[in-house]
Amino acid sequence: MQEQTHIVFDGKKVLVSPNLMPVFSFLVHIENEILGLLGVRHQLESARKGILGSLKLIVHLMEKYPIEKDNLKIESFYEEDPQLLAEKLSYVQITRSEMIVLFSNLETIMALNAIYELNSVDETLIRNRLMDQKYVKKFLNEYVLNLRNPFYRENIVRLKFVTNKDIRDLRNSLTHFFSVRGLVLADESQAELARKMEGKLKNKINFISPKEMYELLGGVYKLLLIRWNDDYVQGINDFNERIHNVRAVIERDGAMLVYTKDLKVD
Repeated sequence: MQEQTHIVFDGKKVLVSPNLMPVFSFLVHIENEILGLLGVRHQLESARKGILGSLKLIVHLMEKYPIEKDNLKIESFYEEDPQLLAEKLSYVQITRSEMIVLFSNLETIMALNAIYELNSVDETLIRNRLMDQKYVKKFLNEYVLNLRNPFYRENIVRLKFVTNKDIRDLRNSLTHFFSVRGLVLADESQAELARKMEGKLKNKINFISPKEMYELLGGVYKLLLIRWNDDYVQGINDFNERIHNVRAVIERDGAMLVYTKDLKVD
């Protein structure tokens, strides 16, 4: 009996048949890891402020209610010097590393799309497609730099100056050599200054932050789901075969996590 395969995407929620869960479980885990990485800065800063705040409160209480008998010191409340602890939580900007992770995610999506379009699990065919610059340009134009991508559409005034070559050059400069091209990295905290600089340079150089790249990729995922949904709804004859090839390659080649509960040693 043939497996029942379906996918329904309403623009916000996606419903899939059980046999497609490995595909979406894989994508969700990647998404959660990226969110975790991008959220580290705010979590560390929040923890640092909390420690410094409690330190100030303790100092205030000890000055207001001195306990001479016990001769308590501020260090009594912490296992280590609280100032040093707060310094350890200071955030080192990792903008380039964040962007490398995001580009890895983009290439994962491009690979899944290539498998779907090729309707094949052949490693050589897939690799050649991903090395084909015509395919890469086409994908970037259809999924990233496209008015159907919500973030691109909302920021068209400045993103219209970004080309697929800019994105490819930035990716190559990050993964092969740290250099400055037409599209330059900027932390989200520098957004206001970046917009002013773009204006002064008449957008000959444009800036993008990891947060903005993340939003663009969110639009890419949405467009890919819309395509799969439309193919399923329209009854494309080989939809089942194509989507199962995507699943097969993920199960064969995807970097899967092993959890403690799975490590059973007799």
